[in-house]
Amino acid sequence: MKRTFVNLIFVVAFFVSTAQPNDKPYPFKSAYVEYELTGNTTGKQTLYIDEWGWNRSETTHSATKMLGQKTETHERKITKKLDTWQWVPGEKTGSKVHNQMLEELLADPNFNMKKFSEETMKSLGFEKTCTEVVNGKTCDIYKGMLGATSWIWNNIAVKTEVKLLGTKQVMTATKIEIDASVPGS
Repeated sequence: MKRTFVNLIFVVAFFVSTAQPNDKPYPFKSAYVEYELTGNTTGKQTLYIDEWGWNRSETTHSATKMLGQKTETHERKITKKLDTWQWVPGEKTGSKVHNQMLEELLADPNFNMKKFSEETMKSLGFEKTCTEVVNGKTCDIYKGMLGATSWIWNNIAVKTEVKLLGTKQVMTATKIEIDASVPGS
């Protein structure tokens, strides 16, 4: 459940802040972000962003301790335009999802990404509370229900904290490179 909630925060962060011309999710063409996971879930995550955010690659190595159990995860997720593939390296199966809802929204000539992001955040119980500097980046802070707080800079979640059912998970960007070189697909 925590993992789903953190993924939801990433989806919302994809739309947070000011929409760019031509509905570009990020105000830069490419980026590379390294995250450290702490709390009940420990590990690392890397994120490559390309084509203004329409292409993304995430790799996560983590271990979660909960209710006396330890679960280790190694997964990959690649998003290319409106399609997302997710799998565990070494396994022969995975999943592919096409984002039909976003496709329909973007096809609407009256679609306003900034307004949509604000309404989505509000409907999920998130409210922009203030700004704070995290790792040298001035971030907008969004606080939501279920003990979730996200620090967003240029649509990148610089820090995300989730407190749920007596557990705490923190994901902090330890390295952010804008206009980074992105390996070919």
